[in-house]
Amino acid sequence: MLDFNDTLYNFETVTTNPTAFLDDAADGQVTLRLLGQNFDLKLQKMHAVSDNTTITAADGSISDAPKSYSYTGTVVGKANSSVVLTAGDGVLIGEINVDNKSYYIDQTAKKYNNKVVHIVYSSDEIKKGTILAYCTVFPVIYFVPQVRKS
Repeated sequence: MLDFNDTLYNFETVTTNPTAFLDDAADGQVTLRLLGQNFDLKLQKMHAVSDNTTITAADGSISDAPKSYSYTGTVVGKANSSVVLTAGDGVLIGEINVDNKSYYIDQTAKKYNNKVVHIVYSSDEIKKGTILAYCTVFPVIYFVPQVRKS
């Protein structure tokens, strides 16, 4: 069971299909439905890490880095919007900024039907003083704005 009640007022849990996302993103346009809203996105693929990239663990063992693909872009028809999404190895993570609000997709450590469970939430659902750091696939920690719901 996922419990984010200490950090978020409201959130959704979803499973994603990164392969379908990558297929859709190939033409530069994707529609994502988050928290009951459709977001029509115009995306550009970012320069990818080399296919030969490896990860060296603290114990010295070496493994191939997971394949991932990142995109930046905007929400269609929304000035001053921004989008950053990364897909790969069963996950889709990212952030959509539009209309003075941010929407986040992060992975959790849980699986459902062999798919990674993701958490979707918006900036106005984050409890004041909370720092979220749930992304575990990529060495990134998201420090989100400290906001409080009115």
